[in-house]
Amino acid sequence: MGRPAPQPLSPLSRWYIYAIHGYFAEVMFTAAWSFAASRDWRFQGVTSVWALLIYGTCGSALEGLYLLLRGRLGLLSRGVLYTLCIYLWEFATGYALRRLGACPWDYSGFRFNFMGLVTLEYCLFWLAGALLLERLVIRSALRLRLDEASELFPGSPAMPGTAEPLSPLARWYIYAIHGYFSEILFTAAVTDQDWTFQGAASAIALFSYGTCGFALERLYLQLRDRYCLLTRCALHTLCIYLWQLCAGALLRCFGACPWDYSGFRFNFMGLVTLEYCLFWFVGALLLERLVIRNALRIRLEEPWEEPKGRRFP
Repeated sequence: MGRPAPQPLSPLSRWYIYAIHGYFAEVMFTAAWSFAASRDWRFQGVTSVWALLIYGTCGSALEGLYLLLRGRLGLLSRGVLYTLCIYLWEFATGYALRRLGACPWDYSGFRFNFMGLVTLEYCLFWLAGALLLERLVIRSALRLRLDEASELFPGSPAMPGTAEPLSPLARWYIYAIHGYFSEILFTAAVTDQDWTFQGAASAIALFSYGTCGFALERLYLQLRDRYCLLTRCALHTLCIYLWQLCAGALLRCFGACPWDYSGFRFNFMGLVTLEYCLFWFVGALLLERLVIRNALRIRLEEPWEEPKGRRFP
C-alpha cells in the first residue's frame, strides 16, 4: 500500500489559523498605536479572548466569500465586500457582547461612530487588513496540507509530485504567533477581572517566542528518539529559562523588557522566576505535542491559478 497523500486542513484548523492571526494583527496594531502615543519601547499591545471567536468566524466567512468571488470580481472589489462584511460582523458581535457586559471595544470617542460599536475612521484599516488577509492568510491556509505519515527531516528532499515542507522561516512564524496566543490567554486569565477577558502581549515577544520555539524544534528533533516525553520537556523548560534570561537582559539594556518578576519570591534579577516553572513545563509539553509536531507535518501546495482569459488579480 502506498503512502497516503497529504490532506487539506480541516475547516476547524483553518478557523483556528484565522483566529490567531486576528490576535496577532490586533496586538501589533494596538502596540503600534500605544508606541505612537507614549513612545514606550516595550510595545505593549492588548486584545481580548473573545477576539478568538470573532476573528476565527469572520475569517472563515471571508474565506467562503473569497472562494465564491475569486474568479468573478477583481481584488479591490472583493476588498470592499470584505470590509462591509467586517463592519456587519463587528457590529453584530459587539452588540451581543455589550448585552452581556463583555464588549472589549468602544468607539464612542470617534466622530463617525455608530453606537460605539463601529466607526468609519477605521474603514481604511479594515480594507487594508481584508486585502492582506486574503493575499497572505486565506490563500496560504487553503494551500496547506497535513501529512499524517511523517514529520520533516531537515535537509531531506521533497518527494517528486508532493507538496513542499514549510520553510524554517514559516515555522519560526508559527511558533511566534502561538507564543502570542498563549501569553494573551494567560494574562487574560490571571489579570483581567471582568467579562471582557482582555490580555496583553508585547510586539517584541514575536522575536522571543519565534526564536525560542525554533530552538526547541531543533532540540526536539535531536532528542525525540533518545529520551521520553517528560525528560524532553524538562530540557525544554531549562532552555526556556535560559532564553528568557538572555533575551530579558538584552532588552533591559534598551529599556524595552516587557516583563518584570521582581515581585516574586524566587526571582533572579526580575527576569526569571521559579514560580512559573510548572507553567513553562506544561507550555513546553503542549508546544511539542500540538505545535512543533504539526508544524513539521504541514506541507504547502502550489498556489491556485486564475483560469485563462480572466484578468482579475
